[in-house]
Amino acid sequence: MIAAGKIEEAIAFYGIDGKYRDAVMRCVDAVNASEVFSDAFDRVYRSLYVDDFSGVGRLYAYKDVDVLFAPGIDPFVTNVMILAGMEIHRTLMAEHELDETQTRVHINAIKGSFEGDLKQGYAATRILMMVWSAHFTRVRIIEVGRLQYELKYTEHLKAVMEIHIPGGTPLDPAAVRQSLADSKEEIRRVFRMEPLTYYCHSWLLSREIAEMLDEHSNILLFRKRFEVKDGKDCAGDLLNFLFGMDGCKDYSLLPETTSLQKKVKAALLEGKVFHLGVGVLK
Repeated sequence: MIAAGKIEEAIAFYGIDGKYRDAVMRCVDAVNASEVFSDAFDRVYRSLYVDDFSGVGRLYAYKDVDVLFAPGIDPFVTNVMILAGMEIHRTLMAEHELDETQTRVHINAIKGSFEGDLKQGYAATRILMMVWSAHFTRVRIIEVGRLQYELKYTEHLKAVMEIHIPGGTPLDPAAVRQSLADSKEEIRRVFRMEPLTYYCHSWLLSREIAEMLDEHSNILLFRKRFEVKDGKDCAGDLLNFLFGMDGCKDYSLLPETTSLQKKVKAALLEGKVFHLGVGVLK
């Protein structure tokens, strides 16, 4: 059973635009009215907010709420799920003693995960953004200047820091350098451990992308900070992060707003495979 009052509280806590409230509460009522939907909601809730976080990555493979939750469920269930983690998020932020800056980062991240897809015209938040928001809810990520740092564990239970690169601003080398320097103390303060091995797996580190860039490109300068190996095919990442699309069956329809988009589009149309770059910070 979803506590409607807690969902209302979460809307206020994260500063969610009030125009989405009716859709949220309709979904809450629909889930609470169905035992099948309620059981499905509880199962996903546990995966995101209760169980060992190392298994949350498997949820990214799901694209359809009917498959992840239950057939016929209100698609807005992803938005409700984001809000349902509020109590856990608030508790963990207090336990980690997040300062005002980190608290604001976290609240904005949840708000952005809830509203971003809706503003882009989606009927509800995509599953991938629902899952991404859980990284903040579980306080696995901090943001230090230009970059984000996520506490993760390898298959051998070795703790490492994964670097994420938020979009929206240039990947300025000075800002990157400052973030990396400042991150050490913030990792000690929030996660209460010494700075760990830093790594990054991203389309921005792709060897094929690097071959298309000018030697003074900020992306290429960022890549040079890492020892990089080829990872898996990253066509999906390119569509999502470079072109802002959830998928595309006809690459000829891809936009060409930037020079990099134009180059990548041409390469994809020629059948070129792009690999994720998997890098360890030098």
